[in-house]
Amino acid sequence: MPTVLERAIAGFTARSSKRNAAIDGARIASLAESIDAVIAGLIAERTGLIRRVKRLLDEPETLAKWSSASNVQPSKSELKRVENRLRSLDLQLSECRHIEGAIANLRGLTGGTGRAAGV
Repeated sequence: MPTVLERAIAGFTARSSKRNAAIDGARIASLAESIDAVIAGLIAERTGLIRRVKRLLDEPETLAKWSSASNVQPSKSELKRVENRLRSLDLQLSECRHIEGAIANLRGLTGGTGRAAGV
């Protein structure tokens, strides 16, 4: 008479490769969606910050309005903070691009090709 362990082993079946592929694909798609959202946010913030600074510096009437409303010109320290923020955003974007590469590698390891539909 077979033992409990022998019966359990005899009845064991692994998941199908299609199910494994679907689970892996969904997991990788979730990672890709997340990093895409982070990258979009970084780009939007960077673009908006650059646009605001350019408008302030390139349009004398905008600078005049800002100066008369606040009685102050943008200080060097304020511009330095903008420069530091842009540098930080660029570094974050660069790291996120590395993560995108890792996600592509995961797709390759799991047999996936390209992006999943809707991602």
